[in-house]
Amino acid sequence: MRSRIIGSLIVKDNIVVQSFGFKNYLPVGDVKICCENLNNWEVDEIIITSIDRSKYNLGPDLELIDEVSKSGISTPITYAGGIRNLNDAEKVISKGADRVCINNLIMTNISSIKDIALSIGSQSLLASINIIKSNNNFFWFNYINKNLLPIESIPLDLLHYVSEIIITDVNNEGSDDKFDLKVVDITKKIFKKKKVIFFGGISTKKKTSLIKEKIINSSYAIGNFFSHKELANQYFK
Repeated sequence: MRSRIIGSLIVKDNIVVQSFGFKNYLPVGDVKICCENLNNWEVDEIIITSIDRSKYNLGPDLELIDEVSKSGISTPITYAGGIRNLNDAEKVISKGADRVCINNLIMTNISSIKDIALSIGSQSLLASINIIKSNNNFFWFNYINKNLLPIESIPLDLLHYVSEIIITDVNNEGSDDKFDLKVVDITKKIFKKKKVIFFGGISTKKKTSLIKEKIINSSYAIGNFFSHKELANQYFK
């Protein structure tokens, strides 16, 4: 079974940026143009993450979604960022996104996740979980307030309502092939047979092969690597 290769676009202040551990950022360019490039490079999916929407309680960037969806690209689009409730999720889908990804909502309004799944369908709903290593221990990371939460506190009821889990290695996000395979072991233990997308420091076929040996139905989101290597998807495929 071929693994899906997903283009990940991190958006900050309305432009795509290269992100390094969600701490430092370098500008890349226009969101629509970056989506068009990924579409031309035939990635399997594009995930657009607006990282400053939840932080400032701005809601999803509906104008951005509308612009991208009207650009004529054929690649499925998943949107993440600022989704606070069912109404926000339904608006994201109505503006043309194929799927919605939630992160902060898991910590702030988990009761609404079931409502979202019932409305747009579990197949259109993803959850994003950030994993960070600190003092040789792994934690669930709240990127809004920087809190480190026990891995055991991840609500496993979530699995009933989402189609896939995106697992981000926060320490190595933006790095060149430093994704920590221990994150895969943690994921396998917690989420068992759930479909998983891994993100953060994945940039070689060797690393994807090592991940796949542990979780056969895993997929991979690639961020910075696509920004400076336009044939990256052909390389992975």
